[in-house]
Amino acid sequence: MENWIAIIGIVASIIAAYFTAKATINAEKRKGKLLLLELIKKYLISFNSSWDINTKKLKTDNIAKEQYLRVVEVIESEFKDLSANPYYLDLAFKFPNLTMLQVYVSREIAELRNRPDFVLNTETLKHWFQLYSLVKGNMKKKHFIKNGQYYQIDTLIEEWREILKI
Repeated sequence: MENWIAIIGIVASIIAAYFTAKATINAEKRKGKLLLLELIKKYLISFNSSWDINTKKLKTDNIAKEQYLRVVEVIESEFKDLSANPYYLDLAFKFPNLTMLQVYVSREIAELRNRPDFVLNTETLKHWFQLYSLVKGNMKKKHFIKNGQYYQIDTLIEEWREILKI
């Protein structure tokens, strides 16, 4: 009888450890998805603020360039942090262009540091849009309808896709 109690205790411990580990990993993946959505939002907001609303042309002043550069540098750093999250591996599997996006972000930083003028790389934006579409496809639709958590970002992305024909 005592042996059965010990065996049941061991099995119960294994089952509890399994479900605890699974819950922890799933929580980390949800956190990773939210972090990624925040990176997408940061990039999009910075991209959007680099344009003059009245003329619908890219701003040419150094402040706009510096502000954009700083945000992209933060995004690059936070991407490195995200790579430690279990969601990153899932994402890399589902989105093979993830590495390409990170290379484009790094290239954009190098270009901005070494050019006197301010230009944006639309290829970087295309990759962000593709990544956003993938993440959006794996989320509940309620987040993207009017008054949803990501409605404004979703609308802004659709506007830029139309403007830039991406």
